[in-house]
Amino acid sequence: MTDQKKLSQTRTPNLVNPICLALDVDTREQAITWVTQLSPYLGCVKLGPRLVIKYGQDLAEPISKVLPVFIDCKFFDIPSTMCASVQACFDMGASLVTVHAMAGMKALKEVAILEAKLKKIRPFMVTVVTVLTSQSEQDSLPIYEAGLSVEEQITRLAKMVQAVGLSSVVCSAHEAHLMRQMGLLPVVPGIRFEESSNPLTNKITQDDQARKASPLYAIEQGAWSLVIGRPILKAQNPIDTIKQVLASISHEGSHS
Repeated sequence: MTDQKKLSQTRTPNLVNPICLALDVDTREQAITWVTQLSPYLGCVKLGPRLVIKYGQDLAEPISKVLPVFIDCKFFDIPSTMCASVQACFDMGASLVTVHAMAGMKALKEVAILEAKLKKIRPFMVTVVTVLTSQSEQDSLPIYEAGLSVEEQITRLAKMVQAVGLSSVVCSAHEAHLMRQMGLLPVVPGIRFEESSNPLTNKITQDDQARKASPLYAIEQGAWSLVIGRPILKAQNPIDTIKQVLASISHEGSHS
């Protein structure tokens, strides 16, 4: 095992539980209110472009003093720009950052070198986006290699992640077990609840996720972190909903 790989495994952000709240809201005030209300029950908080572009460090830094911050802007650019973007997120207080695997091997190598340097300062992880959970076998995926299934696309991209020494990928629950077999930590969005088994949530009438799964299924398949947004934000009682999720996955053991 290389020194870089050892460092990647030993300086992973320490989440107290797997629940990562996707703060899909429009204002800094809304974001801070949610964090204040829910922080005792969360493992981390995810900020996407919707908030990062507007508020940047003014939002990420104060939240990072309460919970690990996951900045999810899926950087896909030339290697130097990707590395500069990852560094900027780290400087804002982020513990996790996404880049896109489709940027290619050279970019991922350079990001991996930067990640190893940043891990010497504090726990930090770059997690690499494979195929979005909003996409399914029925979609046309023009930027991916023609003729491969979603699972095959993800596996091929994950091999690049593995080869450069990065340790985490973003994928659906349905591919999480394969990623664990490759020694990668799966960050899993597309978490949804069965309406009949979760009366605490309102019915979600519009949903752009295609490859969905329940929290328990995702954990059973090896998910390291569960990214959950609307099912919590739209719940009648968000705290009870999070507690119910944690109870449903507790028999799978402690977070690792």
